[in-house]
Amino acid sequence: MLTQKVDELNRQWDAKNTTLYQGAFEWRFEFPEVLDEDGQFTGFDVVVGNPPYIRQEELGDYKPYFAQTYAETAAGTADLYVYFVERGMSILRAGGQFSYILPNKWMRAGYGEKLRSFVLKQHIRGISDFGDLPVFDEATTYPCILELEREKPATAFPATHIQTLEFEESLSAYIRLNRIEVHAPGLQPTGWTLSDRRTQALMDKLRKAGKPLGDYVNNKIFRGVLTGFNKAFVITAETRKRLIAEDPRSAEIIKPFSTGRDLKRYQTPVSDNYLVFTRRGINIDNYPSVKKHLEQYKTSLEPKPKGFKGAWPGRKEGSYKWYEIQDAVDYYMEFEKPKITLPDIVKKNASPV
Repeated sequence: MLTQKVDELNRQWDAKNTTLYQGAFEWRFEFPEVLDEDGQFTGFDVVVGNPPYIRQEELGDYKPYFAQTYAETAAGTADLYVYFVERGMSILRAGGQFSYILPNKWMRAGYGEKLRSFVLKQHIRGISDFGDLPVFDEATTYPCILELEREKPATAFPATHIQTLEFEESLSAYIRLNRIEVHAPGLQPTGWTLSDRRTQALMDKLRKAGKPLGDYVNNKIFRGVLTGFNKAFVITAETRKRLIAEDPRSAEIIKPFSTGRDLKRYQTPVSDNYLVFTRRGINIDNYPSVKKHLEQYKTSLEPKPKGFKGAWPGRKEGSYKWYEIQDAVDYYMEFEKPKITLPDIVKKNASPV
């Protein structure tokens, strides 16, 4: 009987030993410690990782797979690291420890809502947020360390806002001295702010007494323009003057342009930069000087063809023309009206202006 079972398993392995499975990672051989006597996977004691920071635009045809396989955390605009969290927790044994360093954006971004709900179902051992500190020299990632345990969730967990990378002793010592206790039920589904109970209580009071910005503006909340290649579309006052001198009609599509760093409290934004606003459907031949200006960047402006494999020198895949702004910006007329503006990323508390 056992001989027949061994022969059957060998046949199954021979069937897998094809080109398709070359280089495959077989847990039964590599980590026999995580299998029971029947060969069933029981889980790892520890999962530690630094998931790849791959934006959702680059996931392409894999999105349906992620949506089906990681249903608890999947979102159409979720970056790849989101799915690594669910996967990491799924391969832990009961009581197993989990620790990832990953972007902190999941705590506030819309695509992170399901991940936030997923994390609250776990036992949170701690969250350490580095904010905008340059943890990685080669990239701006806004990282945090998420520590979980595969146990029942608690009503509170420790969190630390890390303000410096110059530690007197060590990172672990800094965390012990500066951590706060976050009341988990007080976290908002729309986005987390890691604060102690006193601050959470104050925020709850403000929410009940005040009027949310969304209600104040009748839910007309829009983001700014994403060009896909600012080097071509954002120009100086001198370039603007030259383009208009060459063709006065250019003034119709050159607009004042401010970035987040230009927004100051209680001040009207001031910037010397302008935006060549060639929105979808524009007839670029009506603006010859603008067309000539953009042509010098044409290679970098070309949208990636659908299904193209390999490195592409231009912008991401899309239905826009090479000379058009990358995003549709169908609400562009709202930009001509009075508005409240605020930066998408801030280094300190800053009121809208």
